[in-house]
Amino acid sequence: MQKIVLSCIIGSFLIGCASAKKNIQRTTDDILETHFYKNQFTGFLVVDADSKDTLYALNATRYFTPASNTKIFTLYAGLTFLPDKVPALKYLKKNDTLFVKGTGDPSFLHPVLKDSTGLEFLRKHRNIALYLNNFQEYRLGPGWSWGDYQYYYQPERNALPLYGNVVTIHGPDSVNVVPSYFEDSVEKIDYLLQREID
Repeated sequence: MQKIVLSCIIGSFLIGCASAKKNIQRTTDDILETHFYKNQFTGFLVVDADSKDTLYALNATRYFTPASNTKIFTLYAGLTFLPDKVPALKYLKKNDTLFVKGTGDPSFLHPVLKDSTGLEFLRKHRNIALYLNNFQEYRLGPGWSWGDYQYYYQPERNALPLYGNVVTIHGPDSVNVVPSYFEDSVEKIDYLLQREID
């Protein structure tokens, strides 16, 4: 991977040369013929940003499971284009009752993010009716990564995630459970999985 990146960087400096495309192709072909790439499916596309000319393409039209470096660009796009805050709740006030449904915002009561805006809003109302049926997607989401459902970084999805939809258990001497509601449900056992899927 480092060799391909290096060849792409070197190739970008050679764009002005007539033989730049051939240099990139030859260098990349040499790398791809090494033993490292024999047992894997590889694909990428190198394009000159100015001329839009394709400098190198290998399986460029094939679909791949997104790699971690693709996720970095997704994160960057999210940080650049999304607002600092998203609506935590949709609501309608009718007479003395506040009708509320979630928007899927994972920050509500999240132990790390600590954004209490939604909670403070709800505390101002005495009668609250929570609508829970506005999430029409499958709770585990599409894609291979949801096979990791048992780990903290793959919480289930729903309309109103609470505490990031995870139970956090920590402490070397005494067990601390957040949210504390689940303290009685935690039991230390030797088991292959951290939790059952249901």
